[in-house]
Amino acid sequence: LKQGLAWYSRQNTSRPYTTQIITSGVLWFTGDLLAQKISHNLDKKGTIKQLEDDQKLNVKNSKQISKKIEEVHEEKLNWTRVARMTFYGLGIAGPLYCWWYPILDRLTVPLQVSRGLWPYIASKVFIDQCIFEPPYLAFFFTSTGLMEGKSFEKIKHQLKRDF
Repeated sequence: LKQGLAWYSRQNTSRPYTTQIITSGVLWFTGDLLAQKISHNLDKKGTIKQLEDDQKLNVKNSKQISKKIEEVHEEKLNWTRVARMTFYGLGIAGPLYCWWYPILDRLTVPLQVSRGLWPYIASKVFIDQCIFEPPYLAFFFTSTGLMEGKSFEKIKHQLKRDF
């Protein structure tokens, strides 16, 4: 582990953009796998409980319900979604973060020098969350919606509804 971290640190020093973009892709890949796994497990628990309750009430269809319970136990990952999120991490988020965070540092470092650590941290979080994130989230939902094949009109409606 120590050698792996040392290698990663050397790569991050010698090839910062490439390393950070690949790291972003790996994190988006892993994050989507975990999100699907957690979501599936939560859905599975509720669905199985409902099917078991149905099975107790409906003895005639017990075999059909048992088959449905087995189907729910099978985990099915949406690999298209995983690929889409990995592409987003590699091709969009990674390069964008490589551009944004150095700008954020340049904007906020003077505060660290003049006002101390906590005002520096607070200003960095404020600028990131209030200036960068709103348009970034709209961009995220638009670009992933386009990758899913949604129309601009549908994406615009979803942004108005959910954002």
